[in-house]
Amino acid sequence: MDTKITKIVALLLFLCVCISATALAQEKTGSKETVRKEITGVISGLSSNFMAVTYGVDDPSKGAYEMAFTIDKKIKVEHKNKLSDIKFGDTVTVKYDEITEYLDNGRKKRTFVAQAVMFLKAAPKDLTSQEAVNMPVAGGTTNDSLPLKGVKER
Repeated sequence: MDTKITKIVALLLFLCVCISATALAQEKTGSKETVRKEITGVISGLSSNFMAVTYGVDDPSKGAYEMAFTIDKKIKVEHKNKLSDIKFGDTVTVKYDEITEYLDNGRKKRTFVAQAVMFLKAAPKDLTSQEAVNMPVAGGTTNDSLPLKGVKER
């Protein structure tokens, strides 16, 4: 008799856990979660509604990473008058919202929205965005003059 009661209690407990887990999973679907974060790096791309920041260049063994941000219309700019005063190559700290949206198919969609930009240091005077595009590559050529080979004939 005792083993039957133990089995019934264990079965009921298992069903409660399963129902709770299912309800929790359904609760996340269609919801959004926002977390405020910040990152420090170098501006590698900038327009009126988009910003790219390269970070992690201090340790060459790990390589560099780049993050792309949508710019909020009410972005706060610190140590400069306006966003257009910040240029390619400037070092900045970006405070952003990481918005995670839980989709119906169980996947997650992440969006990064810049809320504030703090100017830290100007780009080196000899660096412009055009020079960065035409940097030397292996073999002594530049990106705009890469040798192209034609289609091989049979």
